[in-house]
Amino acid sequence: MKRYDRYKDSGIEWIGEIPEHWEVKRLKYVVEMNSGNGITSEMIKEEGDFPVFGGNGIRGYYSHYTHEGSFILIGRQGALCGNINYSNGKFWASEHAIVCTPKIEYNVKWFGESLRTMNLNQYSVSAAQPGLSVENLKVLQIPIPPLPEQHAIAAYLDRKTAEIDALIVDKKRLLELYEEEKTALINQAVTKGITPGVPMKDSGVEWLGEVPEHWEVKKMKYVIESVTGGGTPSTLNPLYWDGTIPWVSAKDMKQDFLFFSEDYITKLAIIESSTNYFEDERVIIVVRSGILKHTFPVAINKVPITINQDLKALKPAEAVSCEFLFWKLKGHSQDVLTYCNKMGATVDSIEMQFFMDFSLSFPSLVEQHQIVRHIESENARIDAKKAKTEKLIELLVEYRAALISEVVTGNVRIVGL
Repeated sequence: MKRYDRYKDSGIEWIGEIPEHWEVKRLKYVVEMNSGNGITSEMIKEEGDFPVFGGNGIRGYYSHYTHEGSFILIGRQGALCGNINYSNGKFWASEHAIVCTPKIEYNVKWFGESLRTMNLNQYSVSAAQPGLSVENLKVLQIPIPPLPEQHAIAAYLDRKTAEIDALIVDKKRLLELYEEEKTALINQAVTKGITPGVPMKDSGVEWLGEVPEHWEVKKMKYVIESVTGGGTPSTLNPLYWDGTIPWVSAKDMKQDFLFFSEDYITKLAIIESSTNYFEDERVIIVVRSGILKHTFPVAINKVPITINQDLKALKPAEAVSCEFLFWKLKGHSQDVLTYCNKMGATVDSIEMQFFMDFSLSFPSLVEQHQIVRHIESENARIDAKKAKTEKLIELLVEYRAALISEVVTGNVRIVGL
C-alpha cells in the first residue's frame, strides 16, 4: 500500500503526520456524547423486542427502546470501558454506554474504527470501578478525511477485516478440534488401553461396555484409600488470609494440574479452621457447585494445597496410580455426572455414596504408568500444535488492529484514492 503525496503535522502526539487535505477536530464538534438510560437487571430478559446495550455490548432484551438508527456506543464503565460497539435499528442504551449522536455527516464504520484506534480505555478514571468521563472524551482530537474517502476506507476495512476474521474463526475451530482430539485420545487410552488388538470382555457395567480382558472392574471404594474434605477459614480474621498456601475452590479447577489458586491462606488458618493441608499429590474433585450442571472438574495437585468444603481430595490405594486415576475420572466425567448426581440438592452436587459405588476398569499398576506416559506424550504433541495456532491467532489479531490504525490515521493510502 502507498502513502499519500503530501502530509502535515496533525498536532496529535500519538498520530504525528496526517494527509495534508485531512482535518483535525475535537470529538465535541463531531458528535454529541450522552450516557444511556438507567435500567435494572430485572428488567432485562434473555429474549425480547429490543436489544439492551451495556458497556460491553448486548446485555439482553427489553420491551422498550431509547434510540433508533445507526450509532456508535462507547463502553463507559468497567475494566473494558472504552470498547466500541455498533448499534442499528431500535435499541435501549443503558447508563453504562455512551451514545455518539452525529453533529456532522460521517461514515459510521470509519468513525467507529477511528475511535477504536484511539484506545479510549487509556483515559479511564482510576476508581474502584474504572470509568470514562464524557467531558474528558469530548476534548480528544480526531483526524477526519473527506466524506467520500471515509466511505472508501470503511468499504476497504469491511472487506479486509472480514477476510482476517474468517481466518481467525478457522483457527479457533482448529483449536476446538485439537481439544476434541485430546478428549478422544484420553477416552481411548483409559477405557481400551494403548495396545491394539488385545482381547476384550463384557464389563457387565452399562457405562463401560467392553474392556480389555485382563483389566479388573472395581468400585471406587476399593481403589480409593481415603476421601478428605476441606473448609473455609473465617474471612473475618485477616491473620488467616493472604498467606503462601494455595486455598483451592471450584473457581480454580479449570486447570488439570494445580500449581496456584486465586486465594492463599496462612499456616495459622490451617491450624484453627476445618480446612486440610495436602502435601503429597491427590486427585481433587468438585462435589458441590453449579458447574456440575455440565462439567465434572478433576485436577491433581502438583504443590501442597488446601481445599474448601466444595471439593474432595482422593488418595488412591497402592495398586492405583494417582495420575492414572486422574485421567480415568476425566475420561469418565460425563458418566460420573450422569450416575452420581445428588437428587433434590439445592446446589448441584455429587452424591459421594453413589460415587464410591461407581464402577470403573483398571489395568495393572505397570500398565497404568504406561498409559499415563502415553497420554502425557500425546497431549504434549497436541499442545505444541495448539501453541502454534494460538500464536497465529494472536498475530492475526495484531495485524487486524495495525491495518485499521494505518488506514484510519492516513499513514497509508488505500488503492483507488
